[in-house]
Amino acid sequence: MANADTTFLYAHLTVAGPEREVGEFERRARGPGVIPWYFDGDVLEEDIFLMAIQAPDRSLTVEGCRILAHQFRLRAEERHSQVLALVEAGDTRCPLDLHALLPVPESLLRRGLSDSRSRAWLREQWGVETALRKVVVLPEKKNRSTKSIKSRALQYGFFSEKSLPERAVRRLTALWPALHFTLVEREAF
Repeated sequence: MANADTTFLYAHLTVAGPEREVGEFERRARGPGVIPWYFDGDVLEEDIFLMAIQAPDRSLTVEGCRILAHQFRLRAEERHSQVLALVEAGDTRCPLDLHALLPVPESLLRRGLSDSRSRAWLREQWGVETALRKVVVLPEKKNRSTKSIKSRALQYGFFSEKSLPERAVRRLTALWPALHFTLVEREAF
C-alpha cells in the first residue's frame, strides 16, 4: 500500500516498429501486473504488533495489539493468495507487466520486497521499485509506412511510483532491437 506522501508519475510508453514485432511484444508484455513476492505472515504479524504496542498514543491493550496484528496478517494473507492465484492462472489482465517482460529472479522473490537486495535489483533493472499501476492501452493510430513493411505504434498509459521505468525501457530496447521505445512523462488527467 502506498503512503500518502508517495508521488505517482503518469507516463506514456510508445512501442513502434514492424507490425509483426510490435504484435509479438504486445503478446509477451501481458501478465497479471503483480510481482509474486514471497510472503512471511509470521514476520508481518510480529512487525504490526511491535508498531502497535510502541505507538506513543496507544489506546489498545497488549491483547488488543495482538488481535489487531493477527487481523492485519489475515487480510494480507488473503490479498497475497489472490495475487498468487492470478499468477498461477496465467492471468493477462495487465497489458504492460514488467515482471512478464523482465522477470524478478526467483532468489529475490524469495527474499521479498522489503529486502534491500530486491529493491536494489528493481531500481537497477527497472528503474522503479513496484509494478506499474493502472496500465491501459491507449487508442492506436495505424501507421502505414511508405516502405513495403507495415509498421505499427502501440501506446501504453500507466502510473509508476516515485520514478519512471527508464531502465526497463533501456533493457527492452536492447532485447527488441527492431522496435523503437519512447517513454514520456505526462500530466495525469
